[in-house]
Amino acid sequence: MPTRRVPDDVKTLQGTYRASRAVEHVDFTGQLPKAPSWLPKAAKAEFRRVLKYLASVGTEYVTSLDQSALLAYCLNYAAWLEAERKLLLDGPIVTVTVFNKASNNPVGEKETISPYVRISQVRQAAMLKAIAALGFDPRSRESISVKPTTKKKRQFKYNERADAAAKLAHPLVASPTDDDLIAEYNA
Repeated sequence: MPTRRVPDDVKTLQGTYRASRAVEHVDFTGQLPKAPSWLPKAAKAEFRRVLKYLASVGTEYVTSLDQSALLAYCLNYAAWLEAERKLLLDGPIVTVTVFNKASNNPVGEKETISPYVRISQVRQAAMLKAIAALGFDPRSRESISVKPTTKKKRQFKYNERADAAAKLAHPLVASPTDDDLIAEYNA
């Protein structure tokens, strides 16, 4: 089993901190994703609950780029919840009818493990992987280092060649003025 990563703060206190091995800060600039309308009711509720929690804590490192991992977590959560409900109603042991292979007639009954036990186990394992990938558990949160988001203004660089080429390509279409282009770009 691999050893746990020691946080940079602890390494600094111990005097073993090395900048070359430190986790780089990631600057995420994006908006939080929205719950898709096609999600099942339980998955949509979990999606909103997770985003509400992340917004309240102030960690906005889940962006629209992470939406697929968050959706996978929420879908697995909804399926796991449904399997657990079925297990509570029916129990982990179910009675099934045994059929004769040759005549396909019922021979008797036997008790077996419910298929919802396996569904619950598989979905729970998938949820835990998604939780670790998104940094929702304490151990994976240690490895994620996020800087506060700051919007950077990009400078508009006027390209005379591109403007001349556009005028040549479409001589009948009026091209916008430089001020219009700059205003549109900076908006």
